[in-house]
Amino acid sequence: MVRDCKTAEEERKVVTTECAAIRTALKEQNQYRAKNVAKLIYIHMLGYPTQFGQMECVTLITSSKYPEKRIGYLALMILLDENQEVLPLTEHTLKKDLDDKNQFVQALALTTIANIGSVDICRDLSSEVEKLLITAPSYIRKKAALAAVRIISKCPELIDNYIEKMDTLLSNEQQQRNHAVLITSLCLIIEIVRAKTDDQPTQTQDLNNEDDKKKYVTKRKYVLHFRKYIPILLKLLRGLIMSPYALEHDVGGVSDPFLQVKILRLLRVLGKGSTKASEAMNDVLVQVATNTDSPKNAGNAVLYECVKIIMDIESEKGLRVLGINQLSKFLGSRDHNLRYVALQMLAKVAHKDFHDVNRHQKTIIECLKDADLSIRKRALDLIIVLVNQDNCKSLVGELMTYLQSSSNEDSFKEQLTTKMCTLIETYAPDKEWKIDTLLKLIITSGQYVREEIATVFIGLITQSKELQSRITKKLFHTLKKISSNQSVILKQGVLLQVGVWCIGEYADLALDGSEPDEEPISQEQIVDLLFELMSNIPRESINGKHSTTSSDDSDSSNSKWSTSHDISRAFLLMALVKLCSHISDSNSVERIKTFLDQNRNVMELEFQQRCCEYYVLLNDLEEEKRRKILDRMPPIEIQHIVNSLANSGNNSNQPSSSVKSPKSPTTTLPIQKPKTSLEQLISIDEEDQPVITAPSGNNSMSILESFFDSDVTDVLPSNPISLPVNNKSSGNTFGEMSLLDGLLSPALGPVVMPVSTPPVSFSAPNQNGPRKVPLLNKNGITIRMDCKVLDAVNNPQLLNAIIYFSNSNSYEISNIDFMMSVPKNYINLQMFKSSDSKVPANSDGKVTQKLKLTNLQHGVKPISFKFKFQYKDESSQQIVVEEGKIVL
Repeated sequence: MVRDCKTAEEERKVVTTECAAIRTALKEQNQYRAKNVAKLIYIHMLGYPTQFGQMECVTLITSSKYPEKRIGYLALMILLDENQEVLPLTEHTLKKDLDDKNQFVQALALTTIANIGSVDICRDLSSEVEKLLITAPSYIRKKAALAAVRIISKCPELIDNYIEKMDTLLSNEQQQRNHAVLITSLCLIIEIVRAKTDDQPTQTQDLNNEDDKKKYVTKRKYVLHFRKYIPILLKLLRGLIMSPYALEHDVGGVSDPFLQVKILRLLRVLGKGSTKASEAMNDVLVQVATNTDSPKNAGNAVLYECVKIIMDIESEKGLRVLGINQLSKFLGSRDHNLRYVALQMLAKVAHKDFHDVNRHQKTIIECLKDADLSIRKRALDLIIVLVNQDNCKSLVGELMTYLQSSSNEDSFKEQLTTKMCTLIETYAPDKEWKIDTLLKLIITSGQYVREEIATVFIGLITQSKELQSRITKKLFHTLKKISSNQSVILKQGVLLQVGVWCIGEYADLALDGSEPDEEPISQEQIVDLLFELMSNIPRESINGKHSTTSSDDSDSSNSKWSTSHDISRAFLLMALVKLCSHISDSNSVERIKTFLDQNRNVMELEFQQRCCEYYVLLNDLEEEKRRKILDRMPPIEIQHIVNSLANSGNNSNQPSSSVKSPKSPTTTLPIQKPKTSLEQLISIDEEDQPVITAPSGNNSMSILESFFDSDVTDVLPSNPISLPVNNKSSGNTFGEMSLLDGLLSPALGPVVMPVSTPPVSFSAPNQNGPRKVPLLNKNGITIRMDCKVLDAVNNPQLLNAIIYFSNSNSYEISNIDFMMSVPKNYINLQMFKSSDSKVPANSDGKVTQKLKLTNLQHGVKPISFKFKFQYKDESSQQIVVEEGKIVL
């Protein structure tokens, strides 16, 4: 009936009618109970509620008829989970069925435990499962092993009960003959050793604590226990490889690939970190890699698992080369899944086996042309890892060629351009190549360039005096070619903004002669170009939509599009004003002033306001003061922006708010926006910025006069101004335009750059004993951090710390919340839950919280962090927030 429904409404009516009929039938206890429960299973799979049938499942599993019992157990596993309140009612039936003489009934009970067994059921029925694990027939033993996997995952304290059973299995050849039992038993052993060894002591354990020491010793005990069975496992694996053809075990020409994969996975866990165990595995792994055919998935699965173990254990150099060569063969496969995992594995091992992976550079680059987007992303990640100063030019050239020929896929092109910018900045052999390549990237990428790349390019130009003239000329000729094509201009927003900025800053340098093969540039040509570009950028009409283009699909996209072009026009306007200090042609200067005068009455408020301010600047201000305002920008620091790009590139699969829409190219402007307290807490890795303020007034001229009571150089920052990493669009797009912001516009207020309070600084932690670092001592609340480097020889970058909370007041504080932020580019932070949410009155360090700090640039940069402590003062019932910054 459901299949005949043509609409969702018809389906709901049919299901509702059938559910009502089933309810009635369940109350009558008729002979079709199993059939009704089977219908409930189907209804549940369609997504409709079936809670009313749960008790019927519990009743049905008690039936003496096997068909009804089978349907009951099936419904129990589908309709219920371990958190259902009715599940404990099944424990008695499960226990009874585990002791049943019918092995198929026993199998039903074991399967149910393996799927939905709760903690209580697993603990209570563990002894029955243990008996069946050794004494029962092979059909039951394999299911008992899977039930045991569920039991130890829910009740780790029961692991020791199963160690002896696994010893019996691995020591008795008779027990090893059944492959199904062997596979499930290996799953159980893998669960035991993985559950106890995944967390390494240097990552999650504080070995100063005696309890943690005992836990770690217990965890390592199981790996050491099962390592003695490595020869047996190798013998089994060798037997599978060299065994003759067996029909019952053959899958795609490979002898039982499922068992081979399980053995390899267990060997990988046992051999990790042990040179002796790894040496014992080398010969067998070579046999697996060379004797396994891979025309089908079965062989590929075994080979991939073999490569994983080679890369994880302490294998020989030649064996690692063999594994990398096998991954290279995977890259030539037509199977997308195989190519994907090969690229992922190569990226993982590239740091350790750089030269061996780099030999397959051409094959990896070919993956950039794959039709599958996920494979192209993984190939890009791998190429990023392979780039160094020696091959930077060739690999970036390959990426540039691919970028020029690739299809228009917005998200991937944005990631590609971002990562290419990071590579160019990091590994460029010289500054000239860096700037030329970055400019080529901006021209090639068009609308897919992130705004931070434009910021990086502008910063590089300000730092390279010898290249400013040549790059400005090149940008002039590039913009001249596209100046008459409005559609191209709208797609090349970042190029437009970069070119206009350079022309406004360095127009006088572009006028100082030309190369023999270059066309001379005149002052009139520069001004004509800027006015032509200005005329081809759409203006915003009164109702907020562009007068030269049709409206977009939504107001939000239209607003973003409007903002990006408003910023481009703002760049052009600022460049025209700056030209007045760089050119001597009076007609061009007068033309600019006339343009400003004509636009002092336009309907666009921001554009009108800036035109008024610039008109006052050019006409009513003294020449010397005007020259100081319009002087060239000082060199701009961009390293923190490059770091931000690198971090965002490493998280390319996550959506980023700073990645702009292709329809709305925006720019990064050379003034930092004020930050909120939360932003200041998070952005610890940015440099502290100076403050630029201006007195308030009623008109632009009074602001200028009060501003120039002191010398300009006293007001401008002494350090180079850093460009912001990310600018979110706001209502005031012109308010972020230049150093004139806030100085000429009383409506916009002063431009403020955040100044951080001096951080508390301490010497490096004492490696011989814990160093006590006071974090807070205020209003009776004291916070102290005890920190220590546990392994100064092998792992000096890891700092273990415990935070102690003390309260000397006569009342407790509650709802404590201690938060930290660290520089993401070189410090990793791992925080654990505090021991309590309340700090009792008159207590000294009773409440603690553990954390770990890993300094990836140990010896180069100190550990630094900001913290925020929030709690509820029970005496005043107020929420109190304290903040601070620490440098160790």
